[in-house]
Parts: sequence; C-alpha cells; structure tokens
Amino acid sequence: MPTYIFNDGTLIAAPAAPSPDIYSTIYGFTNRQLIEVLYAEKGIINIIDDVDDITVDVNGFTDADNVIRRFIKDAEQTVFIRLSNFFAAIDMVDHPWVCSRTTWIAAHYISKRRGNEHYFEDLYTEALRELDAMATGELTPPIDIPLRNHTYPAMTNFTIDERFAVSKIRVRPTISVGGPYPGQDTTFGYFWGWL
Repeated sequence: MPTYIFNDGTLIAAPAAPSPDIYSTIYGFTNRQLIEVLYAEKGIINIIDDVDDITVDVNGFTDADNVIRRFIKDAEQTVFIRLSNFFAAIDMVDHPWVCSRTTWIAAHYISKRRGNEHYFEDLYTEALRELDAMATGELTPPIDIPLRNHTYPAMTNFTIDERFAVSKIRVRPTISVGGPYPGQDTTFGYFWGWL
C-alpha cells in the first residue's frame, strides 16, 4: 500500500495504486478513493449531497458518479497537458507524485462546484506551480518515470543549399546528432558533402 506525503509533512496511507476504475475516466492518475483520503468519506458525500446517488443511468453510473468523473477527468487533463511533453500517460499512472497532484486538483475542483469555500486551495496552487515549473524546465521531472525519446538533446547542423528555390536552409543529417525533427528540410548527402 503506497503512502503519500502531503505538503504539511503528514503521511497518509492511500488505497492500492490507482489503477483505472469507474471513477477514472481517461488515464487513471487518481480515483474516488484517493479523493476520499483528503476529504474523508463523509466529506465527499457532503460535497455531492445535492445530486442523485441512487438512480443508475444506462452506463451504470449515478449522477454522483458522473459529477466525480467529470472533475477527475478535468484534473487528469490538467496534469496531462503539462506533462505530456516529458512522459507517456501509461508511465504516469502508478507514480505517487503524479497521483497526489492529480488528486489535489480534482479535490479542489469538486469543492468549487456549488460555489462553496474552495477547499485545498493551497494544494491546488502548489500542484499547478510544480506542474508549470516542470513544463518550463525550472523543476526537474521525477527520475523514476521514463522520459519520452524526444527529450534527449540533439545537435542539428544547417547548411544553405542553393539548389532549392524555397527552404534553402536545410539540415545535414550526416553530421547531425539525434537526427532532424519532423518537418525539417534535409539536404541530400553526397560523398563530397564533407567539403
């Protein structure tokens, strides 16, 4: 059972790793059980007590389920948008850092739905600050999540190729490291290309 460390230094034991369940709509970064760790079970029920939790729709969800799913989806999208350049979604699913930040965001979104006091505002702000800092390179990504291939450094050598009427600036792949990026124009390699 993983343990999550929250910003005030408290250790909170969470349920088993948040694999996708009926409350996780896209990626599986968080679920209702992790949100209930923050709110406590009675707390989450008080937040969604204005929606029907008995009648089931054709997909097998109650109105309360759909409310929670909507906010989990929004929180997962918020995290994925900021981290998708570094990590694949499948690699982030079971990572405690990603799960805790997604849970903080979802819990904050749920608290705002009826115009109530915004619970977990400090956790929400901290999560967004960390995600934005990671997206801009100010914060190092967690080292135990595999990085995507295209984040490795590359060196591209350009040349001006007068044989082309447009796009004269071209990449010389034979003397570049990491290869050209998609959509870059490359020049033809000839055996005298080193001259």
